[in-house]
Amino acid sequence: KTIRKNIREAVDISEVLGKDIDLKVSIVTSSLNLLNKYADKIRSIKGVKETATYIETCKY
Repeated sequence: KTIRKNIREAVDISEVLGKDIDLKVSIVTSSLNLLNKYADKIRSIKGVKETATYIETCKY
């Protein structure tokens, strides 16, 4: 709920079981600066211990 409330650009939030990742948040943005801003927001959420950023690019 916190991620949906704070990051409206999150297009998908899903749990990942049996991996090092517990929660996967997908965000669509055209700016790497905004991506870092969203990552900082996720890191500031209580209970978040570690984060990793994976970038996918697509050509329009």
